[in-house]
Amino acid sequence: MARGGEWDELLDLLATALLETRARVTADERNLLRDAFSGWGMAADGLDHLDVDG
Repeated sequence: MARGGEWDELLDLLATALLETRARVTADERNLLRDAFSGWGMAADGLDHLDVDG
C-alpha cells in the first residue's frame, strides 16, 4: 500500500490513464475520484474531461 505522500501521485497517474485511454466511467465513479482529489487537496479540473457513460 502506498505511503501518504504517494497517494497524490497515484491519483494523478490514475486520472491520466483514464483520460489518455478514453476509458468510460460512470458519473458516480467520476464523483468519487473528484472527492478523493479534493480530500488530498488536489485540483480536480481535469476530471471534467473524463468520458462519462450516460
